[in-house]
Amino acid sequence: MVMPKSVLARILYIALAAIGAILLIVCLGATVWAATAEDGWVTINAFMIACWVLSSPFILGAIAWSIILFVGGNTNKQASSMEG
Repeated sequence: MVMPKSVLARILYIALAAIGAILLIVCLGATVWAATAEDGWVTINAFMIACWVLSSPFILGAIAWSIILFVGGNTNKQASSMEG
C-alpha cells in the first residue's frame, strides 16, 4: 500500500479513510433502515438523504486520495525501475 511521505499527511490520510469508512457504514445502515421502515418513513428518508449528502465529501475524498496515491505510487515505481 502506498502512503503519503510526510507524517502529517499520513495522519490526515488515515483519519480521512477511517472517517469515510465509518460514515459509509452509517449511511448504508440508514439506507437499509429507510427501506424497511413503516412508521415515520418520511423522517427516516430525510435522515438517510441528509446522511448521504453530508457524508459524501468525506467518502469521495478518501476514495480520490487513495486513487491518487495508488496511481502516483505506481508511476514513481515505474520511473525508478526504468532508470536503473
